[in-house]
Amino acid sequence: MNTNEVIEGICNDLTELEEEGHKQLGIKDLRLFNLNDTAAAFEHALREVLALDEVAPTDFFHSQSDWRRFVYSLLEKATTQRRQTRTCIWPQCSRLAKMSHTLSRRGPLHAIAENGHVLTPRINIETGQYEMHKIGVGRASTFPGFCCNHEQLFGAFENRGQLAAPAHISMQTVRTIFREIVTNELGLTCLDCTLQAYQSLLCERGTELLQAAMNKYLPQSLLGRMHITSTASTDGAIAIVTREISERKAYLDLLWHFLNRALDDLSGNKECLMHVAVTVNQPLPACLAGMGNFDVRDGKTSRRIHAVLNTWVTTDNSVIFITVKRSHKRYLLHYLSNYLDGQLFGPLSLIESWMVHGTDHWFVQPSMWEQLPFSRRRRILRDMSADKYNLGEQYLIPIFDGIRADTLRLSTDDTRT
Repeated sequence: MNTNEVIEGICNDLTELEEEGHKQLGIKDLRLFNLNDTAAAFEHALREVLALDEVAPTDFFHSQSDWRRFVYSLLEKATTQRRQTRTCIWPQCSRLAKMSHTLSRRGPLHAIAENGHVLTPRINIETGQYEMHKIGVGRASTFPGFCCNHEQLFGAFENRGQLAAPAHISMQTVRTIFREIVTNELGLTCLDCTLQAYQSLLCERGTELLQAAMNKYLPQSLLGRMHITSTASTDGAIAIVTREISERKAYLDLLWHFLNRALDDLSGNKECLMHVAVTVNQPLPACLAGMGNFDVRDGKTSRRIHAVLNTWVTTDNSVIFITVKRSHKRYLLHYLSNYLDGQLFGPLSLIESWMVHGTDHWFVQPSMWEQLPFSRRRRILRDMSADKYNLGEQYLIPIFDGIRADTLRLSTDDTRT
């Protein structure tokens, strides 16, 4: 139903209210209840109500303090949801879950930590922009994932902090997908809460606006019966959140499908997934575990390839690995060739692209990040929010300056020797 149809229906109701206003509400002079003026005022007010959802969120609230209270109430709900007791995410397990590390505390996080802390990007819920946060290795990269029994499945490499066998890469891939599922399920719950809270507030603000606009046209006894009880919009915040909920549900379906393949791969079926690992013979100052995608052309068709991304760092080396469906093997090899063939710093460029165009679940050594110019750090965090790029786009702003400089210095020294 469009705005004009809504207004037409309400004006028909006002026709009936004219008689009610005359007989039941004690309006003795019909000039005080002029239908045309009332309908026109009502139409104007209703259009303003329907437009509420399309204004900037901060303009929608009475004050900046109201906006902050609304935002932090949502944040508190999201935090409560994350802390609620969950069952183990492993299929067919009903035991209680504990907080699990996606990236090992004894492995990658320990290797890059300084004074027991690392830096990670987080979205400021008030501004919608990424900011870097310091976090202890005990809390970093954790999610409510597995029960104690299933947590032990990762002990073969978790306790040592090293990926010493191909099966360990399969296990870490499974754990990364599980974490992505939990995170998106929690995000979906938060979006539902946000939508309900915003719709409720929209009705409240709409009622205030409508009653204020009609105050000089209708008696108080009738104004008190006017309430906005539901909202509908094809644009604005409600439509945006509704679309996001739909997209999140579709993404979760994709993740569960990917997980089933990963579990089959873990069971020994090597026709499900394709893993490619690259070892760098030095510890990098960053680690990550998440999902990303890149687009390829297959004849006249464009195809989106979803991939599981990991960078596992130890005190001796770094293992960079990526996983796709086995049927996407040739696309993956072509993608990697763009970064690795004949490029001295290809692995670094690959990780930089993953950090900015792929996942935001990454952690860096604090001193490395702080050595970057402030303007570059700000640009990197801003670029993480850009939706127009994917893993197929090489990120041209360097993050690992120090490693590049050290490598070139060593290369020059070797040449002189």
